[in-house]
This record gives sequence, structure tokens and C-alpha cells, in this order.
Amino acid sequence: MFALNKDTGETVWKTDAPIRYGTPVAARIGDVDVIVTPNGEFVRASDGKVLANTQAKLEYNAPIVADGAIYFIQNDGTNVSKGFKIPEQAADELKLEPLWTTKPKADRYSSSPLYHDGIIYGITQGSVLSAIDAKTDEVIYEKTLDLKATIYSSLALAGGYIFVSGENGTTAIFPPGREYKEVKRNQMEGFRSTPVFDGKRMYVRARNNLYCISE
Repeated sequence: MFALNKDTGETVWKTDAPIRYGTPVAARIGDVDVIVTPNGEFVRASDGKVLANTQAKLEYNAPIVADGAIYFIQNDGTNVSKGFKIPEQAADELKLEPLWTTKPKADRYSSSPLYHDGIIYGITQGSVLSAIDAKTDEVIYEKTLDLKATIYSSLALAGGYIFVSGENGTTAIFPPGREYKEVKRNQMEGFRSTPVFDGKRMYVRARNNLYCISE
């Protein structure tokens, strides 16, 4: 991992924080900005110092930060889903309190999860959706969506609904909650990107076209 000066392009720092596919996320501990890698490293943004390593080791997706905690969602048989409480103040050596470890459906998790109202939603590449209670680690439900495609797009929330898409362009739409109640299934050109929402518009970068969908 490295940081660049945005004005000059000069390398400010480099640090050993290996990443395969997942995307790091930004977080703030007290008044200190940190970058959290899919491998579980907490890296101080100002100088690249690794403050902690949770050994969570996501391979394909990204962790999520919510309500003073960080969650790593997957189950590849070796590394399973984990939650950690984030300290209120930063230090040169962070102590993260483990909250829980749980096992959703075993498979590759290429899609990054979604947090909403105390529930974490994660989906396997084979389209098995898991809803996990963020406080207790309870797997509330698991549902095979049968999208007939590999899932690469991350889960997205907009307008009170969750969107999950397969690479064949099929999108299942359902409200968040403790039961799965699908309200719509749409079909378009295939894509692996994650839909982006702005107001009442949805933007999708498909294989051959960029789409804007609105009312």
C-alpha cells in the first residue's frame, strides 16, 4: 500500500499491507483517519503505520464499518465471518475487541456486504443471501436467489430497497428486514459492476454501455 501527494504525485509513504482483490475502506478512530484493508490491517493514513492486524483476511470483498464496529463477511472454509469493536481513541497499537465469529453459507464472497439497521447482508458468488444480526452473530435467514449467474456486484441500498445483481444482468429487489420478501426482478445487459444511485436515478456500467435508469 502507498500514499501519494495529490498535488505533486510524490510518494508520501509505503507500507507492507498486501491485498489481493478486496477494496480497503476508510474509517476514523477518534480524530485519526485510518485505512482498513481486507486483510484486517488498520493503517494510519498520515504515515502508513500499521496500528493493528485482526487477521480477518478477506480475499475478494471489502470489510464494512458501522456503529463503532468493523465486519469481515465470508466463509471459505478457513476464514469465516468476524466482527470487532473499534476503540474510541487511536493509539500506536490498537486493541480491537472481538465481538463474534459466525459461519454463513460456505462459498466464495466476491460481493461486498451491506449493513442496514443492525443487519448485515452478504451474498455468495452462487447467489445464496445471508442476513446476519450485527450484535449477536445470529444468521437470521439464508435464501438462495437463483439468479442463474455468478455474483460479483456488491449489494446496494436505495429508496428503501436492497439491490443484488448477477453478471447476466438479472437484479433482485427486496426491502431490508428479518424476512426475505422479493418485490421485483429485472433483466438488462450483463454487468459485474455495482449500481450507483443518485436521487431517483440509477447508473449501471454494463459490458458495452453505461445506463441511466430513472422514473
